[in-house]
Amino acid sequence: MTSSATPSLPQTVPAGSTARSRCSIVLALAALLAACGGTGANTGLPTGRPSSSPAVAPSLNSTTSPTAIATATGSATVRINGSLAVAAGYCEPVDTPIPGAVPGGSLPPHDLTVVEEAWLQVQATLVPACSEVTNHPLPVEIKNLTNGLITDAELAGWVDLDINNQTIEEWASRHAQGPFRQFLYPPGNQAIAFLEDGGTIASSNSACEYPRKIYAVAVDAANMAHITGGRVTTAGVGYAQAWAGPCTYRWKSADGQATDYPIAAGQELLELDVTQTEDATALGPYLGFIASVDPRADQVTGNILLASGI
Repeated sequence: MTSSATPSLPQTVPAGSTARSRCSIVLALAALLAACGGTGANTGLPTGRPSSSPAVAPSLNSTTSPTAIATATGSATVRINGSLAVAAGYCEPVDTPIPGAVPGGSLPPHDLTVVEEAWLQVQATLVPACSEVTNHPLPVEIKNLTNGLITDAELAGWVDLDINNQTIEEWASRHAQGPFRQFLYPPGNQAIAFLEDGGTIASSNSACEYPRKIYAVAVDAANMAHITGGRVTTAGVGYAQAWAGPCTYRWKSADGQATDYPIAAGQELLELDVTQTEDATALGPYLGFIASVDPRADQVTGNILLASGI
């Protein structure tokens, strides 16, 4: 994600905060780098999103206890199943290269269609096929544990946007759209260099693409500052998510070397997100992220996820 705008955060952080962030666990780059030279299964999970944990971890605020619980089966998932994850009219029957597209560059408007120009503005070199940016999420368990910081309706709206992001992330990863992933995520995303070098990352099925649990949790000011590297310093809301196996991520380099990273049945990958709603012509409203923290490597994130019960 490259935007430096800091509008208000109606669905993520209480009024008064002016920054956005994301903290997450998905995969660890060290494992990927060790295994990228060959093919076959690998039980180490590479990090698809970056880590920005300070070395010293303040303790979890004991007052952020769960209270309200939203619907157990998210109505938001039902509502958007089969819907486009991008703005209406901003996809094509097939993946379509943007003529002369250079990520980060620009072309005279008359050289491009309105749709092509919109996707170039978000650093893409393709206009996606509509079939590849259509949501087909799995049922998701949703809980609102924020002590009233957000409403259940606001949480359902966040789930809608999150499902959209998961769909377009998968499309981008399958088509080596590293700069577009950079637009969606903060600088330093560890998967982006792999994609920019012509690699692709694909999940074997929807279990690796869409989360099965999303819990909204209250995060105190000290912990918010910690997990966002100081970019947000006021109390706010984090979104805990869990992906459940069995499924496999396949990282395939430009020279054809592939490495599989399976998630076994009964295993979960956890993620804690702090986000901001943004807008782009090609995408419509979408979630912007600023930081990612692996709870296996960060005590604060691990404590918050443990307290959530996810």
